Amino acid sequence: MDTNEQKQAPHVEITPSPTVSEVINKPSEKTRAQSIILVLGTTLGQLSTVAGSAIQIQLPTIGRDLNIPESKLQWPITAYSITAGCMLLLCGRLADIYGRRKAFMLGAAWYIIWSLASGFAQNEIQLAIFRAFQGIGGAAIIPSAVGILAQEFPPGRARSIAFATFACGAPVGGSIGMLVGGTVTQLTAIRWRAMFFILCGMTCLAALAVFYVVPKDVRNPNRDKRVDWVGAALITVSLVLLLFVLAQGEVASNGWKTG
Repeated sequence: MDTNEQKQAPHVEITPSPTVSEVINKPSEKTRAQSIILVLGTTLGQLSTVAGSAIQIQLPTIGRDLNIPESKLQWPITAYSITAGCMLLLCGRLADIYGRRKAFMLGAAWYIIWSLASGFAQNEIQLAIFRAFQGIGGAAIIPSAVGILAQEFPPGRARSIAFATFACGAPVGGSIGMLVGGTVTQLTAIRWRAMFFILCGMTCLAALAVFYVVPKDVRNPNRDKRVDWVGAALITVSLVLLLFVLAQGEVASNGWKTG
């Protein structure tokens, strides 16, 4: 045997280990049924938050039942809009930091609690306060649902279908909310209160779907966990003042005049 002959070393292919970000953001493998349940669950979450607008068609009945003067009759709607709009950005940021699944579940639980409370409200102040707290739940559900869909569906046809279905939740929720709200007000014994209990059921189904299909959140130690609390406070206060003026401008003594 030739001593100068060199043995060829075996070729070893080294595969780099996935980064923390790749592990966390990798979509979990799902069956078609699980994907459908996920899309329908998140869409139902949006649909239930938007369907709360059904209270608009119920305002005359609510005003008679709770003795709310016409000048204050818009507050059950305005209170929800203020908190839902003002807390949307902050809730979205917190969902990115602490987990979208957790944010969705907590937002759904919060929404259910205050929907039930709204159904049992006995006067205008209670209803306005309960609706304001209910809006915080809606602000947590929407951005976390968007994040869940983006995380669980890789770019492609499936993601496009998922987001298109989710986007339908807003117009469909508004239409169904008006229809169901008017129907239950006319045909049920508890009238307008029934709509809040229906919203509880819809949100429960959405939460169960997300709990069943979406895996637990994985913490990313490299994620920036800073929250701009000053900016969040400024934009919240600004939006509250703006929406308050828009809501009360018509009933002020001088209307929209400044003097």
